[in-house]
Amino acid sequence: MLGGAAGPPGAGAPDEGAFDATPAPAARTAAAHMSPAPAAAGAAAGTAAPAIERVDPRPQVVERDGVALLAGGRCQACRYPTATPLPRCPVCGGPGEPDEIGPGGTVFSATVLRIPVPGRTPPLALAYVDLDDGPRILAHVGGDAAFAAAPGSRVHLVGRTGDGDPLVAPDAAAAPTSGSAS
Repeated sequence: MLGGAAGPPGAGAPDEGAFDATPAPAARTAAAHMSPAPAAAGAAAGTAAPAIERVDPRPQVVERDGVALLAGGRCQACRYPTATPLPRCPVCGGPGEPDEIGPGGTVFSATVLRIPVPGRTPPLALAYVDLDDGPRILAHVGGDAAFAAAPGSRVHLVGRTGDGDPLVAPDAAAAPTSGSAS
């Protein structure tokens, strides 16, 4: 029976193909490590719980000689680019190394949010950008040209927004490319 209830854990073997919502042992173990009980026990014993370092998952942009670049990574073996430096390549498993990528890129897809979002002022233009010889990143489109970020448009990294998000601007000299060859 597909999609049927498996019954309570320990109630016997479920039918073949039945859905069992019991978490796998690894999931139960991971959930146990996230429990607040050990921290409370440490606090009661007079020791402080270790601080959890929060890592910003957004791609980081650095400025070199007045040019904004993505502080990404690249595999030493296959040269696969990543938006953040990684110790191992997600494709071949080779060693990773930091790399600065950009500043140019091509808009893959774009949208404009016209609804209120906490901490942001609409309209908010966003674009997925394929950086030249680099990864695809999600970036904010800046300036009055925020509505001109059509797929195929050339853009370049200009820095970060006040909130730390990658920021791109359209290239003035480049017009959007079309998929047809005329």
